[in-house]
Amino acid sequence: MALTLHILTGPMYSSKSSRLLSILNSHSALLKRTIKPSVDTRAPGLIKSRTGSQHRADFSVQSLSSVPLPSASTPSTLYAIDEVQFFEDLLTFHDDFFNKARQVGGSHTLLLAGLDLDFNRRPFGKLLELATRSIIHSEVTRSNVDVVGTADTVIVERLSARCSFITTTSRGGERCNAPALFSQRIAGGDSLVLIEGEGEGRYAPYCHRHHQVI
Repeated sequence: MALTLHILTGPMYSSKSSRLLSILNSHSALLKRTIKPSVDTRAPGLIKSRTGSQHRADFSVQSLSSVPLPSASTPSTLYAIDEVQFFEDLLTFHDDFFNKARQVGGSHTLLLAGLDLDFNRRPFGKLLELATRSIIHSEVTRSNVDVVGTADTVIVERLSARCSFITTTSRGGERCNAPALFSQRIAGGDSLVLIEGEGEGRYAPYCHRHHQVI
């Protein structure tokens, strides 16, 4: 039995969706299920990266409770969920997924991609909480103590972009290009949910030095 939780997180423009699609396309699972939140209307029916790569979304849903869990009929599965910060029931689905996977046996992977922080560096959705909790639980599991609703292996990748802040120098304007860990809200007010693509240019990746809480 192999149960894996793989988390991809980071700011806007850090290639989270591209990385998810790359893993999805190369994975050997017999059954692959792709899920996205219905609130993401940029590419209906598709998980799509900014680089142009895409994959059909099997489920475009408001809640993960409507997604079927692994079954004994398919001993090898990969569930790939994009923009996971929009799912309020992520923690419950994670627990149900691994409880069911452990019950039916086989090899099962839950692959998650999404933001961990909002534009004011506050936790966005449940992904940061899940990552922290899962790492702690995986250490307990290595001590041969069974923890229900957990994976055997936890992988967390925090991706970065390149800071797009324009600095003024004697040579004119130059892009910062330092590693960017935060998403800067450029326009659109202070509403938490603002889908990029409904008018481009609302977000930009900024480094620690240039990011400002608004």
